[in-house]
Amino acid sequence: MVFKLALCAERKWRRLNGYDQLLKPIEGRRFVDEILEERNAAGVPAKHNS
Repeated sequence: MVFKLALCAERKWRRLNGYDQLLKPIEGRRFVDEILEERNAAGVPAKHNS
């Protein structure tokens, strides 16, 4: 019965936006103010002049 309920609910679920971004924090990459922090060739965060 639970399986049937899950099948019915699955039809109404919506896809996640940005699902491709989910792996980046797991890999240790960092987001600052919702923007992916860029790193230089040495792996050090790049400095922005803003």
